Amino acid sequence: GDSADAAAKAREGRLGAADMTGGAISVSNLGMFGAKALTPIISPPQSAILGIGAVEQLFRPDSQGKPALRQEMTLTLSCDHRVYDGVLAARLLQAIAEALEAPHSLLRTED
Repeated sequence: GDSADAAAKAREGRLGAADMTGGAISVSNLGMFGAKALTPIISPPQSAILGIGAVEQLFRPDSQGKPALRQEMTLTLSCDHRVYDGVLAARLLQAIAEALEAPHSLLRTED
């Protein structure tokens, strides 16, 4: 399909400008530059952009209140409220976070 072709082109470094237009949502990843968080700006005609910050190792309390080393990153979703209401945007961000916390849930399984 088209998405499989685009994924193959991306892996091979062959994406052209025409392959990267027409989307509704963009991703801006500045985490690789050490940015902990960012405020991404929507580029019309797109309606949303997801900002991805750097992964940090931090100590957070576990269920017994003892320090546990965790990996955390900040995700920021900017949305055009003429297209999405806040609840829909929050649900999208929640789904992205859940998928990142359990990436195996994204794997296809044969029935």
